[in-house]
Amino acid sequence: VRPAEAFRAEVDSSGGTVRVRERWEGRSSSGQVSWTLTIPAGSDLMIAFETASGDLDASGVGARFNFDTASGDVRLSDMTIAGSFDTASGDLILTEVVVGDDVDMDTASGDVELRRVRAGSGFAASTASGDVSVEDSEGVLRASSASGSHSQTPPSASVPSSAYRLSDTARRDQVASSGGAPTPVTRA
Repeated sequence: VRPAEAFRAEVDSSGGTVRVRERWEGRSSSGQVSWTLTIPAGSDLMIAFETASGDLDASGVGARFNFDTASGDVRLSDMTIAGSFDTASGDLILTEVVVGDDVDMDTASGDVELRRVRAGSGFAASTASGDVSVEDSEGVLRASSASGSHSQTPPSASVPSSAYRLSDTARRDQVASSGGAPTPVTRA
């Protein structure tokens, strides 16, 4: 970090919430800071993280998050999550994640990639300008893109929609809509 006094870390913990804030001062400050949080197994924590520019990489934990960044990717794997994730410019990538009810993930400019995700009711992932890819996932999901492509695996009929309702039934029915009533789309 240059100059050294340009960066100030604020970490506080109260009532089951760990809050991490990065404060940068001065116009010519620069540098990189990496955070490692070790969470004891079985903890019921809320992790709140705010940064102007930074990625969130998390694996193997069960936690509630409140993540907010102007520029950064969110990469989550092998975990159970709840909370909200917002980035103005960054990708949202979930691999082998169990998503609780009422989880919101938003990016203004970035892709949404969901691989082997089990979603609870009320899960929403959106991008204003990016692609949406859903692979081998199940549950209830609303994924939207204002200007991007949509793809899903296993293959199904072409789905030019902005919302999916995913299920892992024997027929692997897929339901898609563009805002109104869902329109069934079945794998050929």
